[in-house]
Amino acid sequence: MTRTPFNTGCAGMRSGFTLTELMVAVVIAGMLLSVLLAISSQVQQSAASIEKNLNEFELIQEVLQLIAEDLDSKIDAQAGSRLIVFNRMEDGYPTAKMVITTTMKDEKYEDKIMEEIIWQANVDIRTNRIVLYRSHSGKIQEDKLLDQRRDPGESLSPFIPVCGGLTAFRIEVRRGEDWTQQWASPQLPTGIRVIISDAPAEKSVQGEWEVPEEDLVIRTMAIDRTRELKFQVADPNTDVFKTRL
Repeated sequence: MTRTPFNTGCAGMRSGFTLTELMVAVVIAGMLLSVLLAISSQVQQSAASIEKNLNEFELIQEVLQLIAEDLDSKIDAQAGSRLIVFNRMEDGYPTAKMVITTTMKDEKYEDKIMEEIIWQANVDIRTNRIVLYRSHSGKIQEDKLLDQRRDPGESLSPFIPVCGGLTAFRIEVRRGEDWTQQWASPQLPTGIRVIISDAPAEKSVQGEWEVPEEDLVIRTMAIDRTRELKFQVADPNTDVFKTRL
């Protein structure tokens, strides 16, 4: 009897992929790669946008802190300090100016300006955005707040740009239970409210640039916190100090 040799292979088995299968695999890999690249790009754009917003928010918070420091350190009712605030529309943008003045009587009993701080917002015609400036003048030459931040070329200019690219800057003054946009009284107010934003603004029918309320950064600041409080000391002989049986 003749034995048939045992066939260890499988009939019709292929040793590799066809050209069509390779092309399909390459196309699928390319599609997956393009999706991954798109997702990666979106993540990078989102991260950059978040970082930009955080940096802008931190800058605005720093500006508000600088204004608060001026109010805390420069205003003193006992030293003859005065605050002047007025707001206006400039090229459709809300802008404001605040003047902090400290005076002292001279030998002729006349008021002399010892120190004057001005915060003023103006629209830059090149960028069509608001630039916030601060100036310091008077007999007190040292400006502890911004001397270290001045560039060499800015030492000759009375107004130093503090922040640019703004779309809103208003200062409101507390008067009784209301807020007013103008203050020229010799008496100090109880507080002010600074409203600032660098968010995109839309032009209204009236031609004014308006920022949505949710994009406005608002900070309320007290004025003359060290003023004396009126109170009475109770007499120890009154019923307040007597123990009830």
